[in-house]
This record gives sequence, structure tokens and C-alpha cells, in this order.
Amino acid sequence: MLELYRKIKKRAYALLNAGWFVSFILVLIFLNIPLSIFSLSGSLTPDDIIAIEFCDLLITIVFSIEYILRLWTADLSPYYKGSRLRFALRPEMIIDFLAIVPMVYINIKPLRALRFLRLFRILKLVEYSQPLKLMLKVIYQNMDSLVTTAFVMGFLLTINSFLIYYFEHTAQPEVFKNIYDAIWFTAMTFCQAGADISVVTQAGKFLKILTAFSGIMLFAVYSGIFSSGFMNARKAAKEKKENA
Repeated sequence: MLELYRKIKKRAYALLNAGWFVSFILVLIFLNIPLSIFSLSGSLTPDDIIAIEFCDLLITIVFSIEYILRLWTADLSPYYKGSRLRFALRPEMIIDFLAIVPMVYINIKPLRALRFLRLFRILKLVEYSQPLKLMLKVIYQNMDSLVTTAFVMGFLLTINSFLIYYFEHTAQPEVFKNIYDAIWFTAMTFCQAGADISVVTQAGKFLKILTAFSGIMLFAVYSGIFSSGFMNARKAAKEKKENA
């Protein structure tokens, strides 16, 4: 009996890693995109709602079975560290769990506004995409540099917003009514997106130029961090493959 149990578990683990099963899961993930968009449209008939919820239920059942099988066969995975709880807390397993959350609210009317949670299923692509896994690895390995750059960015945005408000509120109080308008203007200028309001004072114009240049420089820093991170990660992966 024990031997049969182990044999079934090995077959279940092989199924989870089979090419056709991975392709099937990917099809369901991509199918979820138009399903999520259509479910948020405001002109759904009762038949449309039934069809969407039926498809949602089928997808959730498949993802739930996959999640349970992965937990059951965790001890066969190279990522298993002697604890199923620790395995369940891996990023990929957390994403899998978020993919089955919609089943909780499918028949609870007050929570139907949470249909957007279906979009979490798109994150399952991370589990099957090596480039996405590489990107997450780069972010994790360079978290200190990214957080430091984000802190500098937030500091500059805060200082510039207060200065913009100080100079522009007096000159055009109807435009910069409060500090939030200044924050909006500064953030849009920082991101090179362009705001729907403008400055008129000389100090405000100087701060706008300073904010724009700061945004260019800091985004260049982010690009450098990601570029070097990707190069180092690809080099490490290549060396690991050569030494295997």
C-alpha cells in the first residue's frame, strides 16, 4: 500500500511538470485575461454573468487541484526544505494561492466588486517564465540599492512639492489650492508625464527644471541597477550551467 502511495505521488509530481500540463495551465492563465476584462464591463446580461462565473469556477477548480497537488508532492521538489508550511510560503506558492482566492467570493454578492482579484492569476506566469523569474531575482538581489534610490526619489519629491506649493500658491491660489496639487505637479514632472497645471513664478519654473533633471538622473540610476543586475544574473546562470 505504501509503495502504491509513493508511486501515485511520483506520477502526480511528474504530471505537474509535464509539458502538456504546463501548456494547459498557461492557456487558462491567458484565458483569464479577457474573462477578467469582460467581467468588469457594465453591460452584462444574466446569461453572461452565469457563463463568466461558470468559467471562473472551472479555472479556479483546476488551479485549486494544482495547488493541492503541489503541496502534496512538495517533498519531491528540489525546493522542499523539510516543511510544507515553508514550501507554501514560497513566492510561487503564494501566487498560486492568490489565484484560487476568487472562489471565496464567487457567490457572495457584497464582495462581487472584488472580481478584479482574478487578475492575480496572471502572476502565475512568473512560475512558468524564466525571464520573469530572473527579473524577480534581480530585484531581490539589488533590493538595497533600489530602496535607497527610492528613498532619494521620495525625498526630492517631498522637498520640491513643498517648495512649489510655497511659491505657486501665493501666485495662483486657484491652481495650487493645496499641497496635493503641488505633489501631483511635481510627480508628473518628475516622471516626464506632464501635468495638467503649470507654474508661473520664476522660482517655480526653476524648480520644475530641477525636478525634471532629477527624474532623468534617478531613472537612469534605476536603469543602471537593473542592467548590471541582469548581466550578473545571466553570467552566474551561464557559469552554473557550464559547471554542471
